[in-house]
Amino acid sequence: MDDELETVFNYCLDNGINLFDTGDSYGTGKLEGRAELLLGEYSTRRGITGAETPNEICVATKLAGYPWRLTPNSMVKAIEGSVGRLNRTTGSLELGQMHWSPASYGFGFQEEALLEGLAQAYDSGLIKAIGLSNFGPKSLRKIHAKLAERGVPIATVQAQFSLLSYLPYQQETKEVADELGITLISYSPLCLGLLSGKYSTEGGGIYPS
Repeated sequence: MDDELETVFNYCLDNGINLFDTGDSYGTGKLEGRAELLLGEYSTRRGITGAETPNEICVATKLAGYPWRLTPNSMVKAIEGSVGRLNRTTGSLELGQMHWSPASYGFGFQEEALLEGLAQAYDSGLIKAIGLSNFGPKSLRKIHAKLAERGVPIATVQAQFSLLSYLPYQQETKEVADELGITLISYSPLCLGLLSGKYSTEGGGIYPS
C-alpha cells in the first residue's frame, strides 16, 4: 500500500500538483504521525529538503489541539515533531495549521496558548505560514485581528466545501476569508466521493456501501 501511495505522490508532483494537506494525527490510531512519516520518506527519495526556492512541494500539516497541549511551547514542540517526521532537517515547514478550535468546546485558554505557539514558530522560521482549520467566520475574524497586532498573518483557512455542503456559515467563512485576504482551502470537495462520478442511479444503480 505504501508503494502505491508513493506512486500517486510522484504522479502528482510530475503533473503540477504540489500541495499535500496532512496532520500529525493522520495515518494511525496511535498518534504517531504516520502520514507525515510517509510524506517525509517520499520527499527524501526525490531529493526534497524544504529549503528549495521556490518550493518544489508545499506540505500543509495540521496540529491537533490535544488535551495535553496546553502551552505555547507544546505547540512549538509539536511542530518540531512534524518537521522531523517530514525530514525537513535543512528546511522549514511550508504551512502549519491549527486543526480545530479548542474554544468551540470551552477551552479558550488552550486555543490562545496554541495560537501563540504557532506565532512563535512563524517568528522563528520553523513554519513559513500559519493556517486555521474548522474555524467559523467569527473566530476567523477575531484571531486575524489578534495575530495582526503582533504582525503575524493568517495565510489560509480550511473549511468543508462541496456542491452538497454549502451552508450559510460556510459561505460566510469564505466571505470573511476573502475580505481579510486569507486563502480558502476546501476539504472534502467531492463530498467523501459522492461527487466523484463513480456512483450512479442508472442501470440499477451503483451506490456507496
